[in-house]
Amino acid sequence: MKWIEYKEIVNVNGFSELFIDYLYDFKKVQQYFEYDFRDSESYKVRCEFILQNYKLRNEIYDILLQQNRDFDCGEKTLINLTKLKDDNTFAVVTGQQVGILGGPLYTFYKIISLIKLVEQLNIKFQGYNFIPFFWLESEDHDFEEVNKVTILNPDNQIRKIEYLHKSKSNQHGSVGSYRFENIEEFIAQMSSSLPNSEFKQEILNLIHKYYYNGNTFEKAFVKFYNEIFSDAGIIFISTNDKNVKNLLKNIFKKELESYPKSCQLIIDISAKLEENYHSQIKPKPINLFMHYKDGRYLVEPKNEGYSLKGSRKFYTKAEMEEIIENSPELLSPNVVLRPICQDYLLPTVAYVAGPSEIAYFAQLKPVYRDYGIQMPVIFPRASATILEDKIMRILEKYEIDVISMMKEPEKISQHVIDIISEIKIDSLFNDCTTRISDTLNELKFGLDYIDHTLLGSLETTRQKIIQHLNVLKDKTHLAQRQKYEIALRQVEKAQNNILPEGDLQERSLNLINYLNKYGLNIYKKIIQEIDIENFMHQIIELT
Repeated sequence: MKWIEYKEIVNVNGFSELFIDYLYDFKKVQQYFEYDFRDSESYKVRCEFILQNYKLRNEIYDILLQQNRDFDCGEKTLINLTKLKDDNTFAVVTGQQVGILGGPLYTFYKIISLIKLVEQLNIKFQGYNFIPFFWLESEDHDFEEVNKVTILNPDNQIRKIEYLHKSKSNQHGSVGSYRFENIEEFIAQMSSSLPNSEFKQEILNLIHKYYYNGNTFEKAFVKFYNEIFSDAGIIFISTNDKNVKNLLKNIFKKELESYPKSCQLIIDISAKLEENYHSQIKPKPINLFMHYKDGRYLVEPKNEGYSLKGSRKFYTKAEMEEIIENSPELLSPNVVLRPICQDYLLPTVAYVAGPSEIAYFAQLKPVYRDYGIQMPVIFPRASATILEDKIMRILEKYEIDVISMMKEPEKISQHVIDIISEIKIDSLFNDCTTRISDTLNELKFGLDYIDHTLLGSLETTRQKIIQHLNVLKDKTHLAQRQKYEIALRQVEKAQNNILPEGDLQERSLNLINYLNKYGLNIYKKIIQEIDIENFMHQIIELT
């Protein structure tokens, strides 16, 4: 097992300075968060706050019981739901968009982190019950974020497969409610692109089971993960539900009546944050969307009322109040209000967050307090790269270190050529350049004696020679690369696995890659390997 500190690969997308300090120098960012995720006392204090302030157990239980029955949940989920009615039961939450086939690997790691944190908290705090929740970001309207799968084909080339919805006009509403129309074409592309394996048919059957015409993105996502984590007891929560929105009426009312207070609170904290870090959230005067016709539009203040950005629709204050009272399902929170809604609805002790989310939360503390809710413990999710046996052999063969490949991928090809070539091109040309320069220097005294102005011509000659040598060196490098094409293809194969398209594997590749090669039970090995208390990027070796 190998570990890489995030600051060693900070050049890779997703690891901000704020995230690095959150992990390794928490005092620098402590003022922006309510609790220290490493401090056991934080969890106790948070539980006490919930015991004194949370009042929605019975209401949310009834809603979640119906939702999770509709999601074909397992027996353990029903047991956990029953526990939710007890005052000494607390939620550990994570969430994500409902990406097709489960989304990128980091969603899988979020769920594993969630499960393991629940286990640890139940061991540490015997008097309390902690149960896992997954918040479905089904109301997001960015179809491009959820409709693609990235896999490696039999030649280890990156293959992006995109589900194209026939009803283009409907691609501005909530993605979770989209119904599949022509999913067979997408599955056929998956089938032809996945390498053959003993598990391939089993995985294709799994895909067909949940991804079929008429089913929604949300239900397919939940049932897919319920199949994989059938014994974990995860409670999924969808806000795309009128009953849930009824419980959020007070949040919606406050946001509209007090605008632009939330916006100003974030602007103020962001100004302080930006003295050392980049702020992530750009708040809006009103942090709510409205569903209108087939779209989801930002609510904006206008002429003593409200308009929907990008449309001509206008509502008076009285009309908006009536919508909140009678049709709250038409409203949904943006990135600012989503966590507020989550921790208003649930008795959240901790939220398992990715690097970007942690940066978002750094701007939300005053908004939480304004709503009287308080930010939960923000726990960093596990981050990992899967290293298969065939890839490990390539790395060993060419003396490549995983950290080096992640830090400086552009240098790996030349490193491999240097390893296997008897001719070191850079050394060869550097020596030649030095000798030529020394020889030209020998002319200086004589030229200066004859005519001092000749020294300028000498320097021009030197630069032209070096320029021609550099052109020759580039041609030599190209010829050498062509000579060692097989080796470089093997290295490209390794790079496509470890750092596909220059991004972390977890942010690009889909879990289907590994389910296809190793079967559904591969998650058991990965969950054993993942250590959520190390707070470093982990290399998981599959042998």
